[in-house]
Amino acid sequence: MSRWRDAVVAPFVAGLARVTAVADADGLLRDEEVSRRLAARGFTVLTYDDPIAFRLTYEIGWRDAWERGSDAELVVRVDGDALALESLPFDLLRDARRLVVDRRALFPDVPRRVLASMDGPGLDWLTTAPSREVLARYDARVSRLGKLLDALERSLPVGEVGHASWTECAGRWAEVQALRYEDASAPRLWHDRIEALHDRIEALFEAWMVRHFRELHTLSPAPPVMVHHVPRAMARALEGSGSGRVALLVLDGMAWDQWLTVRATLDPASWGATESTSGVFAWVPTTTVVSRQSLFAGRAPARFAAHLGGTSGEPALWRQFWRENGLRDEAVAYVRGLGVGSTEALDVLVADRRVRALGVVVDTIDTILHGAVLGTAGVHDQVRLWASSGWLGGALRRLLAEGFEVYVTSDHGNLELTGVGRVADGALADVRGERARVFSDDILRQKVARAHPTARCWGGEGLPDDYLCLLATGRGAFVDVGHRVVGHGGVALEEVIVPLVVFSPRE
Repeated sequence: MSRWRDAVVAPFVAGLARVTAVADADGLLRDEEVSRRLAARGFTVLTYDDPIAFRLTYEIGWRDAWERGSDAELVVRVDGDALALESLPFDLLRDARRLVVDRRALFPDVPRRVLASMDGPGLDWLTTAPSREVLARYDARVSRLGKLLDALERSLPVGEVGHASWTECAGRWAEVQALRYEDASAPRLWHDRIEALHDRIEALFEAWMVRHFRELHTLSPAPPVMVHHVPRAMARALEGSGSGRVALLVLDGMAWDQWLTVRATLDPASWGATESTSGVFAWVPTTTVVSRQSLFAGRAPARFAAHLGGTSGEPALWRQFWRENGLRDEAVAYVRGLGVGSTEALDVLVADRRVRALGVVVDTIDTILHGAVLGTAGVHDQVRLWASSGWLGGALRRLLAEGFEVYVTSDHGNLELTGVGRVADGALADVRGERARVFSDDILRQKVARAHPTARCWGGEGLPDDYLCLLATGRGAFVDVGHRVVGHGGVALEEVIVPLVVFSPRE
């Protein structure tokens, strides 16, 4: 698994020259094991980037030592190709041995873009000599992901843009994440580039949310902009129809990128169905009690404040919405806790021809999230395995066959987070989540906020007056520093914008 490292280290032979100047465009000498092996051979590696700082280190640490008789050997690496070596000081370069190390020389038959996408572990994978077919699939994946990244970096929403710009960005970013985690057996792609872009996206989106989120729930629900607009779209679909049927499938906690992993296992065309995809905004805080209940209630959380202590009132909120839109209670049904095992509970409701508005909570992905120990990559693997079991595809086929137009969405998404420190709020907070704390008194909220300067006091748009939120920002979580979790509750792009997919029986 280290054969490429053997090739990199081999030319470094002690006693040939005091200074070896190396053009290292791919950063191979930065690899931890390569650095360790060079040190074991007696070489110290310095990177030439700041000329003044380098000159000071070189004169004091090395030239003076050589004049005193030291035989220490120095490797000076430059980021770039052979021409980049000419940027080194003349007096150093004059007597130096010159080398070039690069990935293309190590793997001459591997496409350049594949090499560019890989770090050390990726190069280890190449030394296992993957088949031409495997390498071709990987190359195609690298190409697709590279084009997506290029497009995203060119078109990130900046400044006073509309919500549609961010919905489009969320869809593209979901494609990036889904491609990134498409194949667990292959190396991760473009890691540093994706991580840098991720930080930039979250900073831009959070700033936009602070300025514009309050406007979203006042927009027309045609087409839906927020999750609570979805039942209104379903009600419009039933208008003027005495026999139409609609179903809402909420894949609890599912982010848009995870939907793409699920979608890859489905074949709507074979079911005789049409499909349309858009995105909608969850409520903040992006928690089940707030956003999922808003989805089933068809209204802002402030209008069902008494239910925010839990989700037991969700069926009543669903029935109330449809009662207000002209359906009798026997025409409305709700079921939760589905996603694995028998579909009997769903089958009974689907077979009941009186039911015209059906609400279904599929909580398998939420269960996966709560047990996630391998980050987003592990979540994708488990979601892929669940989707491949066929439960969801079978449920969708059955619903469509029985005349339902099916709206598939999520109440909120999720993302991988890093701990910024636990919140010592004791009994001050009414709700204590990894990304969100909720207080009934602003004095208490401000007290906790002062101890956590990176946290944000959320404005509370659409929430009850005594539902005061303190949110972790960026990709941080209120857990032990450095600890990694997959969670939700804040205003990250993946948490807030979720897919809305409508499957309709073909006429």
